[in-house]
Amino acid sequence: MGSHVCVAVTVILAVAMSSPVRGARPGDYARGTDDPRYWRDMAREAFGEGKYDLAIAWYRAAQQRGIAPDVDFCVELGDAQYQLAMQDPKSSAGRKLLSEALENYQKGVRERPEAAEFQFRMACIRFVLGQHDQALEHIDKAIRLDPRNSMFWESKGSIWRAMGDSDNAALCYRNARLYADEQNGDRSVEAAADERAEPPGDYAGLTFQALERNAAEAFADGRWQEAATLYERALAVEPDGHPNCWIRLGQCYSRLGRQREADAAYAKATDEPTGAASGEDLLALRQRAHEAYMAGDYALAIRTWQAYLAKVPDDAGGWVSLAKAYELAGEPEKAAECSARARAIAQ
Repeated sequence: MGSHVCVAVTVILAVAMSSPVRGARPGDYARGTDDPRYWRDMAREAFGEGKYDLAIAWYRAAQQRGIAPDVDFCVELGDAQYQLAMQDPKSSAGRKLLSEALENYQKGVRERPEAAEFQFRMACIRFVLGQHDQALEHIDKAIRLDPRNSMFWESKGSIWRAMGDSDNAALCYRNARLYADEQNGDRSVEAAADERAEPPGDYAGLTFQALERNAAEAFADGRWQEAATLYERALAVEPDGHPNCWIRLGQCYSRLGRQREADAAYAKATDEPTGAASGEDLLALRQRAHEAYMAGDYALAIRTWQAYLAKVPDDAGGWVSLAKAYELAGEPEKAAECSARARAIAQ
């Protein structure tokens, strides 16, 4: 499974890298081959033709001739190093190239911290190097900068999958599909919601089961406002209805940007736990923790992961997530304790 996921992330990053435009020829520059711009353009051309070793040599020739290694230059060189390394990523030469590419991407992050694609590139390299915790940290930063990027969500799902956390992976793949549909469609999620503030037809008098069925259909179609309204009406008929209704209602609110209401719905799904936690209880807690983390509410994420892990103490992925929340909340000692607990479980 690990190699399959590695290939998936590799393909994603390869697609994300723009093929450089064909460069200039020697006669285009007054100083001919002494002009470092010539060698950079030749490197771009080699990259576009898939000749990554040649591209790296030409980028270095440009450096030797005094080109200023700005952010764009460093990222272009890093892309060439990454692509060449992926031909044999487990070899010592491949890993050396990955480390060099990482250094070049780090310059991009330092100088353009608002550029999500640089965080994404670093996440992919960390993933290939087997540094899953760091990969998760970088992909989270990328998502916070560009939360509707389906490629980022798909990559995060691959990272969680490689870490053995299929539940978190499923949440990320679901978001990837959601935003891919939005990007490929003729209208945004918000536009689709605004078109129908109320569900069509007269739902007065319908049973809880009928309302829930109609809500589930609207949810499956991505009609978030309609689904939210129907779930609200279903839960007005039976306030203690199936916990999954509260989970789905929370997901609808989250898609509509109503985060406080989403959190309240997730909380309602686990209001009155009795005996062993049900699958719906656990899903609600995970979803609530995940949404809080992505919204930057690390205190709530910590409390929710603690509640979840009190019920499922052997979930290594949950401890990793709690560690990340502690780290971003400025509590490195607790983060280290949680990371150690995750490693102990995984062994």
